[in-house]
Amino acid sequence: MENRQVYGPKRIAEHLRKDGKPCGKTRAKRLMEKSCLKPKRRTKFKKTTNSKHSRKVSPNLVNQDFRADMADQLWASDIAYIQTLKGTLCLAVILDVFSRKIVGWSMQQRIKDSLVIDAFNSEWNSRRSDKGLLFHSDRGSQYCSGSFIKVLRTRECLQSMSSTGNCYDNAITETFF
Repeated sequence: MENRQVYGPKRIAEHLRKDGKPCGKTRAKRLMEKSCLKPKRRTKFKKTTNSKHSRKVSPNLVNQDFRADMADQLWASDIAYIQTLKGTLCLAVILDVFSRKIVGWSMQQRIKDSLVIDAFNSEWNSRRSDKGLLFHSDRGSQYCSGSFIKVLRTRECLQSMSSTGNCYDNAITETFF
């Protein structure tokens, strides 16, 4: 528990030896199995953004300046994979930079254009933001899709996208996850 349940038999044995308790890896493994203790496995990093696509990319209008003077002036968005007992789900969130609250979200089994469209529409229909909302995201293919760009244009929103491979350009939403 002291080590976030990530220590396996080798590290447990090393830790016990440092505390002056003689213990080998085999003994630590046997005692852990007897006590039904299993270390949590690290999850492998999975890339969620496909920025190598032929779709049109918007310029970075935010440039890491995550300030807004009022609500519904600047929204930032990102997508993450969520592990569940039934499998992996894709979660798209939209954060209002002014209030730092999630104002829209969508969860689906696959990462499609409709994921970000549903997240955007889930809040737009209740907020009815003024014209000129700035929508910032990474360069994922879903945000560059013609169907999502059409949604933004219909609602007279400006689009901004972070530069390639720079997590700080969308740090405000990255930290949510």
